[in-house]
Amino acid sequence: MGRHKKRDPSPLQQLEQLQPFKAAEKRFKRYQGLRTDFSDVLRFRRELTQGPQDVEAHAVPGREGLFVFPGLLSASEQISLLERCLKVYPRPPHKSNLLPLHGRVSSADGLKIDDPWAQEQLVAQLSWVTLGYQYDWTARRYPEEEKFPVPQVRSPSTRTEPLIRMQEICALVDEVSSRMKRKQIVPEAVIVNYYSHSRTLGGHLDDVEPDQESPIISISLGCSAVFLAGGRTKDEEPIPLLLRSGDVMVMSGESRRCYHGVPRILSWGELNHALNALLMSVLVAEEEKAYFPEAQQLVSPADLKYPFLWGSPGL
Repeated sequence: MGRHKKRDPSPLQQLEQLQPFKAAEKRFKRYQGLRTDFSDVLRFRRELTQGPQDVEAHAVPGREGLFVFPGLLSASEQISLLERCLKVYPRPPHKSNLLPLHGRVSSADGLKIDDPWAQEQLVAQLSWVTLGYQYDWTARRYPEEEKFPVPQVRSPSTRTEPLIRMQEICALVDEVSSRMKRKQIVPEAVIVNYYSHSRTLGGHLDDVEPDQESPIISISLGCSAVFLAGGRTKDEEPIPLLLRSGDVMVMSGESRRCYHGVPRILSWGELNHALNALLMSVLVAEEEKAYFPEAQQLVSPADLKYPFLWGSPGL
């Protein structure tokens, strides 16, 4: 009898064989020439104002303690933070992934490199910076001997008030979550993740921090991104969310202990174009219309084209 060659499983069958979280990561991953189905992605839209006076909050269904504040940061606040992500936060004593490659750099914007192309390449290599408690990625711990103050960002209008008022944000969460205890929240550790169009953040737990009761506060800047809000294990189907520039997300309560990740960055502009326009204007994320053509009215001209996600895992 002749032997029949076993057929390779179809892409759909391959997804069915994976854990639900891993399958979702594969489904939203960028593939050349393939269009991704974003129809089940939860989206929140709030047009930017001059400030967060009228706060809009959304509790994510099925994820206790997970809240999204769309457009909480104004355009000027976003640009101020973006500037600091490039010019200030990569400086010592803070650490970055560039340290083993290039030693301590003065900043990602002023690297004392004459060649503009080399500067852009160095910025493109930047993937993370740690502020406050310095995270040891290998040992997965926060060494007590490497503790520095979390930098205070000042308001571009007054230059005196902190731009990111963590206590106020947590107070907002407290208003919509009776489970969250009232206590003074002081940020102790921040990880700034820098994303290109091809970078992702694999599903993980933030379980290293000694205090697992305090929330994780995440601030999105730049590109829109798909965020997966999972469960206690990767066997639970994750909920995909769309996070835009200026959105603030809070993981408290049960969601604080759940898997989460970023499998897809939706839009991307030329690197030097984004750098040149950083302090001059806020660019339009036209690419987002291609992903959500049925909701073009949701696209705000205030969406930025530079990919950052500011996370505060050690609050």
